[in-house]
Amino acid sequence: MVHLKCPNCDALYQVVKAEAERETINGDIKCRICGGPLAARDGKFVLKYFLLRKATRRQRWGARRPVPAEL
Repeated sequence: MVHLKCPNCDALYQVVKAEAERETINGDIKCRICGGPLAARDGKFVLKYFLLRKATRRQRWGARRPVPAEL
């Protein structure tokens, strides 16, 4: 098991690899939060994603916290 962050929104996933059978259908996998593409395969393995944590608002939109002005 491996942890992976979505490259688009930083949502955290746990990734499990399983050997692909001959009947395995190759489908597109998308992030449940932002809809960005995630890898469906790693060589002869298929990947299964489990969402552990959604990205925070700051991570999703790249917003920065304002720096307090000195008085």
